[in-house]
Amino acid sequence: MALLASVAAFAHVIGGLTNKSLRAQMAVLWSPDYSQGQASYDLRRLRLKGFIERVEHTNTYRVTSHGRRMATFFTKLATRVVVPALTEPPSSVPRRKHPSRSAMRGALTSAPSMPSSESGSPHDSARKLASNVQDERL
Repeated sequence: MALLASVAAFAHVIGGLTNKSLRAQMAVLWSPDYSQGQASYDLRRLRLKGFIERVEHTNTYRVTSHGRRMATFFTKLATRVVVPALTEPPSSVPRRKHPSRSAMRGALTSAPSMPSSESGSPHDSARKLASNVQDERL
């Protein structure tokens, strides 16, 4: 998110986005240990995704309109939805019962049980149950 926030920032509108300027922004937003190799990797990924485009014959990048829209959208999404949802106490979230679990519990409690004296092996009891079901269908 810090990378997208740095892309959405207006600090590089006039001079463009360089490895050095990206490292300076990421050191403030994310980690002071952000290296030159990490910045190169991130610039390459942003370029391949269409967020930025390279200015010819320079090591400077411009943010595309698509890149600005996406970076702004994801930054706003994170600050308005994701972070507040993660910081809410877990007790305030209502817990819902899963419909298939409750249906399964009802089916298990209402299923007829076979007497233990009749069942020899699990396969025998399964065959008897299947034959009872077939008899009921006929």
